[in-house]
Amino acid sequence: ILTAGETIVKPRDFWVTRVADIEGFLKTVRKGKVRKICRSAGGRPVYAVSYGKKSTPSRTANYAAAMQAHKPEAFYGKSSGRTKSIVMIAGVHGAEVEGVMGMINLISSLETGRDLAGNERGNILRAAEGLRIVIVPLANPDGRERVPIEDFVGRPVKDIPRYGQGVWANGRVMNHPEMKKIHPMRKDVRFLGGYFNDDGVNIQTDCEFTSFLARETKAILGLTVDEVPEAVVNIHSCSLPPFLLYKGASIPAAYEVRQAQVAEACRGKLAQRELRPLDSYRHSSGDGVVSLNTLFHYLTGALPLCYEGPHGTLDHPYTHEEILEIHLAFAETFLELLSDEGLRPPLPF
Repeated sequence: ILTAGETIVKPRDFWVTRVADIEGFLKTVRKGKVRKICRSAGGRPVYAVSYGKKSTPSRTANYAAAMQAHKPEAFYGKSSGRTKSIVMIAGVHGAEVEGVMGMINLISSLETGRDLAGNERGNILRAAEGLRIVIVPLANPDGRERVPIEDFVGRPVKDIPRYGQGVWANGRVMNHPEMKKIHPMRKDVRFLGGYFNDDGVNIQTDCEFTSFLARETKAILGLTVDEVPEAVVNIHSCSLPPFLLYKGASIPAAYEVRQAQVAEACRGKLAQRELRPLDSYRHSSGDGVVSLNTLFHYLTGALPLCYEGPHGTLDHPYTHEEILEIHLAFAETFLELLSDEGLRPPLPF
């Protein structure tokens, strides 16, 4: 799958995205609590790192039953959904390594006040005071380890589906979204891309309520139900400039409005820092479209936030340092909003 004669070298010391490197870094964590939430289909560890005090409500019902009873306290306890808590998940698609790097550097910032490039992150530390923050830096280690390259910076756009989705047995590159018509992905392919775990499951679309296919999906959803966060952030990458995706989740209108408000706050911070956000992205209804983001809301009442960072491909170039800044700017915005005004909309009851 590599170009003939291509040598793969980690681009920067702060670019930590491989399982072994992540495990080595997590051994340095002192302020946060590191725990393994599952092993992947391929037997690789999936970790969560948590900061701050955890809310543990006394429940008598799940979220759906509590809301149908008009008694949200049956799920949330006394908090009424205001928990000052956020869960951030990267690497659901294993070739989208930029978010993995961003979350490792967010953990470094929460630990030391600096990212792994040595930049001071006092704004992040101040925003994080009093919050519950849970980070899953790499949700799909199988996909990440299968992809040989370290980044897409300076590469042509055509490399993204080749490494991200894969190559059919006949040599044709898989294309998004057409390749989603087969799920889980069959094994008779020439190269299984980073989208999938070792069982061919795309965790982002593993949404069968009666039978989740991947243990990674079960662990991530179990974590969010246990944490009762105000928001769950699902971090992805693409060839475009950075933007927060506010469509395609089939959630209540009040949550779509709040997503749009958060998207504008993120766009404003990125623009202020001259990080060239996408300006033209417009809202469209997510009715009928179900993804992992939908489940985050309907299992916990959380505001689902999904953003796309840039790969830095030739058509929309970004440096490694700019990509680092973009991911930490998104994180900083989420933490500031959570601290100042909360992220989820008011409950209807």
